Formats: sequence, structure tokens, C-alpha cells
Amino acid sequence: MIDLDVIKTQLSESLQDYELFFFDELPSTNRYLHELAKKRLVKSFCLTSKQTAGYGQRSRQWFSDHRSLTFSILLPLSEPPANLDGITQLIALKLVESLSDFTAQRFSIKWPNDLYVDDRKVGGILLEIPAITADQTWMVVGVGLNLHSDDDKVNYPSSAGPNPGMIEITDVNPLKIACLLSDIALNLESLFQGFHHGQFEHYLLNYQLVDYFQRGSKVIVYDNDQNSTGLYQGLNTNGEVQVMIDHSLKTYRSGSVSIRPVENV
Repeated sequence: MIDLDVIKTQLSESLQDYELFFFDELPSTNRYLHELAKKRLVKSFCLTSKQTAGYGQRSRQWFSDHRSLTFSILLPLSEPPANLDGITQLIALKLVESLSDFTAQRFSIKWPNDLYVDDRKVGGILLEIPAITADQTWMVVGVGLNLHSDDDKVNYPSSAGPNPGMIEITDVNPLKIACLLSDIALNLESLFQGFHHGQFEHYLLNYQLVDYFQRGSKVIVYDNDQNSTGLYQGLNTNGEVQVMIDHSLKTYRSGSVSIRPVENV
């Protein structure tokens, strides 16, 4: 599905101030840009047709092949790491915004970093900070998307779970994929350039409109080696998830925490 030569030509025009990297096969696009950041800090984009040693949240494996879209983007923010509350959720909103221009499907965001169509996972986000300077925080945004394929024997990334879904883009071709990738990169760059501490508060309503969970729905919170059942209460202004457990409101940040519907356990 992915014609790297065509995509490279198109992105070379739309992302002229980026360093671009394209591979037929690569262990991990995130790791590649993470290592690059140790040598030089420059806006970068990395795409591979096949990822052989990818990883996701909580170090879960994320494999992908030519039927998936796997890429990472290295960009700077002007805020220190302590002031990046809500950045994952804003990135997810930007991805939904970009994807919605290419498909009529309705997306939802499952906190903290998964994209869904209906009850099926179609993508995920992984954020890492490889470098911090006096005035900038450099972040790698890794994205994995399950694109529609005419092949009936599609093998999706293993972290997509037992019931993966797919993003159905009409007339998938290299030019359209290049346009989508360019749109995502430029949307994220715009977000990063304007990001400021507390910004997510202004987008909380936007997030609620695409939240995978309904307020009051019964969920299980997996926190390290423990799990608890409670009622989902949505996100707060910092992008943290809130769950009512035993009549007490618990707040969780991303990282080691995962939330799942009780009926899917």
C-alpha cells in the first residue's frame, strides 16, 4: 500500500524544513528519532513500511507491516516537561481533526492515547521526550494507524487487541497518504508552536465530544499491578482522568494506568 518514493517526493515539498527519513523496514520509528535527537535537534519525520520492534504505552509491542501506517515526528515545545499537562489529549484531537478530512468515519479517543472507531481500536500514540534544552522540550510523537486494505488477510499491529478496526479512506493511494501525513505533521507543528501551560482546559469540551467513555459508565482501572472498578467521571482541566471508586474521586495521569470498559474485560 505504501509507495515510499511517491510519499517522499510529496513530503519533500510540503515539509521542506524537516529532515525526512523513509525505510522499507525499521525496528522503531520512535527509537530512530530518539537516537537522532542525541546527535542533533531538528524537526524530523520518519516513516517505515514495516516496523519490527515497535513499542507502545507501558512497553507493549507494536508491530506493523505495509498495511499499516507507522511514523514518528520530532518537534520542539517552548514549555518545560512539568507544564505539558494535556498535550497527549490535544495531539489526539489533532489526529482526529486530520483524519476526519479524509474519511467520514466518526472517531473517539480512549484515554490516554488510543483512537477508536465504534468499539474497535484503529490507532495509537506514543510520546517520548529525548532532549531538553534551556528553552525547549523536544518530543517524539509516534503514531500507528490501521488503514483499510483490500487484502482479506490483514495482519494488524499486535497491540491493537483482539478486535482491531481500520480507517477506511476512499481510494487509498500514495498521493492521498502523503497528503494525510503532511496534514498531520503540520497540524501537530502548529499545536506545538502555540502550546502553553493550561491550554487543554480550553479544549475540554472538544474532548468530551469524542470521549470513548460516557460519564458514569462502569470501568476498570489498571494501575500497575492493581485494578479497581469505578464510575468514569471524564477528564479534568489538566487532561487527567477521573474515576469514582468507593465514593471517592480518584485522579490518574497517563503512564502506567489503563482504563477499560467492564463489559470488555
